[in-house]
Amino acid sequence: GVHSSSSAAFMKANQLYSLCSSDQAIDHSICEGYIIGINDSIFSGHLGNIFQVCYPEGISITQLRLVMVNYMETIPEKLHFVADGIVGEGLATVFQCQSN
Repeated sequence: GVHSSSSAAFMKANQLYSLCSSDQAIDHSICEGYIIGINDSIFSGHLGNIFQVCYPEGISITQLRLVMVNYMETIPEKLHFVADGIVGEGLATVFQCQSN
């Protein structure tokens, strides 16, 4: 449901977790769309200043969703945070770039 709040952020990590781990395809689509949005912010927007992500070739959005479910299960203490930072942190943690 929608809750009125002084916060400008609409998606908390626990809400995203519920969508990503749901058994409903529509929820998966919402989750995957959110991850794609954060991904694009990392590669072409402001989040690129914070997170570096290097994907293996051929990774799918379904795999990213499952990776995020697994990652969020390891950080229950952070799931009240806004989801964008958690997704960025998760992608950067799991898909670390090799330093040259």
